[in-house]
Amino acid sequence: MILFIRLLQFKLRLIFLLPGKLPLALMRFMAECTAFIVRHTFIRKMVQENMSLLLPKGQATSQNAADLIKNTSYALFELLSLPYFRPEHFQAINQVVGIENIAAALTAGKGAILISIHAGNYEIMPSVVSMHGYPISSVLKADDAFLDFLNLSRTLGGGKLINVNRENMFIESSKALKKNELIMILSDTGALDSRHIMHKFLGREVPIATGWITLAQRAECAVIPVTCKKTREKNLITFHSPQVITHSNREEVIGKIINIYEDFIRNNPDQWYIFYNTYETRRMVEG
Repeated sequence: MILFIRLLQFKLRLIFLLPGKLPLALMRFMAECTAFIVRHTFIRKMVQENMSLLLPKGQATSQNAADLIKNTSYALFELLSLPYFRPEHFQAINQVVGIENIAAALTAGKGAILISIHAGNYEIMPSVVSMHGYPISSVLKADDAFLDFLNLSRTLGGGKLINVNRENMFIESSKALKKNELIMILSDTGALDSRHIMHKFLGREVPIATGWITLAQRAECAVIPVTCKKTREKNLITFHSPQVITHSNREEVIGKIINIYEDFIRNNPDQWYIFYNTYETRRMVEG
């Protein structure tokens, strides 16, 4: 599999030597072909069944499952191609809203936490932030070296990685925050593996990891919720208003941030990758 991906990346590298918009057109054609194949496998039914565990019947549809597969395919090919993009390619696929919220959060000199979920092309968000001149470290849990092929794309523009399986997340994150840098954390999986709270989400009481909350309170830094909506042509990346969590407003701010993602998923059920993981979806539903 790794060899196949390396060969695919080599092919994409050659494609991006072509002029103009042709490389993006070929990349999207390859993504569309891949999505067409996957939609006709068991994966589509599995995704729809997982959607039905969390979403109303009207949203847990075969079409939404197919759209999620398509969005995933486009996101994957973008990530594989990212190291070979010219500046015009990078600008063509990313639309950013609210980037000024990062500068506002950093005025306190305590850094900021970007909190997000596995939705849209979430892997590209650190590169977008780096390209805007902000130092960022992404917190991830990587058990398998197989995914290391993504690290070149994940760190494009100078971003760093904090692997919780190899480093202490709190120590490394605190170092970055003290330098007034950004930390990016995905909070929608693995809650039961660490400290968590139960909170209403999509009409159910689900476990919510609290590591990022504790980090934000200890560092006294702002938290910026970020969403990414994937379409065929664009990644719409939105940086929401910064929130500072204190002892007195903790529950209120957590509720605000959770509501952002609840509304996002309700309006975009074809964006959330948790539906590929039956284990994680059931853990979220069953606690």
